Amino acid sequence: MSRYVDEYRGRFGVEPICRGLGVWASASYHRTSGRRSPRALEGERLLARIAELHAADDYAYGYRRMWKTLRRAGEQVPRFRVQRLMKSNGIRGRKRRDKPGVRRSRTRRRGGVPISSSATSAPRGPTSSESPTSPTCAAGRDSSSSRS
Repeated sequence: MSRYVDEYRGRFGVEPICRGLGVWASASYHRTSGRRSPRALEGERLLARIAELHAADDYAYGYRRMWKTLRRAGEQVPRFRVQRLMKSNGIRGRKRRDKPGVRRSRTRRRGGVPISSSATSAPRGPTSSESPTSPTCAAGRDSSSSRS
């Protein structure tokens, strides 16, 4: 966009071009001056501090713990700013492992059906429209009973 504005500045002027592009003319002037905004400079400084602390903590902390660590280090920074900076620069905490000695159940909590592709498609019992004596529910009964 800056190249386009610079190319046609002499012919049309900066303000009409920016108005046509839907951007503020002041943004174009800031880009051409080469100055960085105070927020961008603070973000770069904070990102360097986050990377330093992240390495010191063995790359284990996510954004919440990193925010707490920064606060303990004297940085007063919003938590979601830490989250945004870490996410945009690919800084992630280490995944948690399961606690030793604790096994996850291999059955679902609802109905105790084992998790597998065949078990999820199997019928679980009568629905509200079926009565317990309907022929569709008779499959679970004793095979000696007669069907009519």
